[in-house]
Amino acid sequence: MSDLHSVRYGDGPRVFVGLHGWNGGSGIFASLEPHLPSDVSILAFGLPGYGDSPAPEEWSLPAVGRQIVDAIDERGIDRFSILGNCSGAIIGLYVARTARRRIDEFLLVEPFAWVPSYLSIFLTPVVGSLFYWSAFGNPVGRAITNRALAGQRQESTDMLASFKRSPLWVPMRYLTLFDEAGKARDYADIPGEKRILRGDRTFEAVRESVEAWGATWPDAEVQILEGAGHLLLQEAPREAAAFLFDR
Repeated sequence: MSDLHSVRYGDGPRVFVGLHGWNGGSGIFASLEPHLPSDVSILAFGLPGYGDSPAPEEWSLPAVGRQIVDAIDERGIDRFSILGNCSGAIIGLYVARTARRRIDEFLLVEPFAWVPSYLSIFLTPVVGSLFYWSAFGNPVGRAITNRALAGQRQESTDMLASFKRSPLWVPMRYLTLFDEAGKARDYADIPGEKRILRGDRTFEAVRESVEAWGATWPDAEVQILEGAGHLLLQEAPREAAAFLFDR
């Protein structure tokens, strides 16, 4: 048993497995529920190690992918699509590699293709962990960091809210895994119809990453939401759902 925590939004037969981003949670997809077509449902998982989901037996991307596919199997789901938000899209690559022909669509929302420099600094030996705990491990550090990110979000959203709810060592482990993921071009064989969505106020690293994913999958459909930042699922859920699910 994988025992991964999950929440289901909607009750349609087209199942999209929702994978949240770095230190996010399954609730990131709740804002989409009022806008889902009647034939769509989102099965949103808490990634291994987050919240009520147990940590993986092995800290590797293939092991995390297998654990999620096991959880999908336990729920009796055969065919499904992937909805990866932020770095959840990287996790989705390994879910897709495990499930292969069972994947219908692969949707990437605000996807990173690599660890950006402003996060890779936390991977620097010795001083990296000090910077990490200073930025995320206390209310003052989170407030300062969130204020610095004002250009990549709307005023009503808090980009660091999730850091108040989970152990700080878990996102640090994932950051290390993401740094080992390789290049976007290494994933040209990933199955499923691709759609990529980003906001026009997002990070430069996401802009560049979307270009890299587009070059990897030339047939992918790409859309940019005007006025939305990195948390576009909260900032523009109706427009996001229309692009992602209306088929």
